[in-house]
Amino acid sequence: MIGLECCRDYFASLPVLVQKELFSDIESKYIIFEEEERDASPDFLKIWQFSPNVNFVLSHDLADLIISGYGVSLSKKSERLLIREDKKAVFEIPLFRLKSICICSRGVNLSSDIIQACAQNGINIFFYDFADRPYAVFQTARHTPDIALQRRQLELSCSEKSGELAKIMISGKITNQKNFLKYACKNMQDDIGLYRDILQKVGELESLILKISDIPKGKIDDVRGYILGIEGSAAKIYWYAYGLLLRNGCRFMGRMTKHLSKDIVNALLNYGYAMLYNQVWGVLLEAGLSPYAGFVHTDADGKLSLVYDMSEEFRTVIVDRTVLPFINSHSELSLKDGMICDKDRNYFAKKILERMNAAERFAGKKFPLSYIISAQAYNLGKYIMGKRAYKPFSFKW
Repeated sequence: MIGLECCRDYFASLPVLVQKELFSDIESKYIIFEEEERDASPDFLKIWQFSPNVNFVLSHDLADLIISGYGVSLSKKSERLLIREDKKAVFEIPLFRLKSICICSRGVNLSSDIIQACAQNGINIFFYDFADRPYAVFQTARHTPDIALQRRQLELSCSEKSGELAKIMISGKITNQKNFLKYACKNMQDDIGLYRDILQKVGELESLILKISDIPKGKIDDVRGYILGIEGSAAKIYWYAYGLLLRNGCRFMGRMTKHLSKDIVNALLNYGYAMLYNQVWGVLLEAGLSPYAGFVHTDADGKLSLVYDMSEEFRTVIVDRTVLPFINSHSELSLKDGMICDKDRNYFAKKILERMNAAERFAGKKFPLSYIISAQAYNLGKYIMGKRAYKPFSFKW
C-alpha cells in the first residue's frame, strides 16, 4: 500500500504551477486507497486505484488518461476534468494538460460539459469494448479534414505511388523486426545456441527485405499479393524467433490476432496494439488524413486501414519491445476468460505509455516516440501530396 506519503513525493517533483493547479488541498479533498505495490517509485504517477471499483492510468506528463470502473462519471469543474464515483469526487486533472482519454469499460458516464470542453481543448476520447478493441473515437469538429489531401489520398491508389508506399511501409516493418531481434540477443553470447538461432533468423529477414525491392512497380492492387506474401513469410520467421526469447516457461504457439486470446503473450500484444492504434488514429485525424483509406490493408466499411498501415513501422518498436521484458520479469501473469486481469492490464498500459514517451533518434535528433508517430503522419501527408519522399521510422538497435 502506498498512501499520501508517496503522493507528496511525486507532487514535489512537479513544476510549482502544476502543483498548485492540480493537487492543491489533496489531503482534504481525496483519499487515496491503493497504488500498485510494484509501482512504489514516485517518479511516475501512473496507476491509481481510488476504491475497489475505480482504476485509471495517467501518463507522466498528465496527457493520456485510461479509465475504467462502473459508476464512474467524468465532468467539468472550472478548467479541470473531474472524476467522480457515486457522486463523490476522487480526482481532478487540468484540461490543458490532457491530449487523450481512453474509456475501457461500460458504466462510465460523460457530461455534455466535459464533452464540449474536450472539443474546445482538442482532446480525443477513445472507447474500448470488453475485448480491449477500440470501437469509437470522439473527434472535435475543430480538427476538420484536409479535403484536398484526402482527395489525393483516394486518388493515390490508382497510381504506382501506392504500390511503392506499401513496399516502403512493409520494408520498414521487417527492418524494425530484424533490428529488434539484434537488440534482444546482443547480451546473449553466453547462450551460443540461442544467439546463433536468432542471428540466423535475422539473416532470413534481411533476405526478405531485399526481395521487397525486387517487386516490380505497379498500383497497390497489382502488387499487394506479392507484398503480403513476403510480409507473411517474415512474420513466421520473426514470431518464431520472438518465442525463443521468452522466459518463465511462457507458452507461445505463434501470433494469433483473435482478441480473446488463449495465451498471455497474444493478449498483451493485442492490447498493446490497440493502444498504438488509438495513438495513430488521433494523429492521422490531426494531420487531415482519412483513417479509412489505406494502402497495404484493403478497404472495407468501418475498417481503419490507414491506421493499421501507419502502425506497421511502430508495432515492434513500441509494443513488441515492451511485451518481451514485461513477460520475462513477471511469472505470475495469467488470463481470465481470454482477457488480462485489471491489475496486470493497468500495469502493462503504464509500460506502453512509458515506451511511447521514450526518446529515439529521428531526423538526426532524439524525440519521444509519440512525437515521431505524429511527425510521420504529416510526412505521409506530404508524400501523398507529392512534396517529399516517405521514409519509414527505423529503430536503431
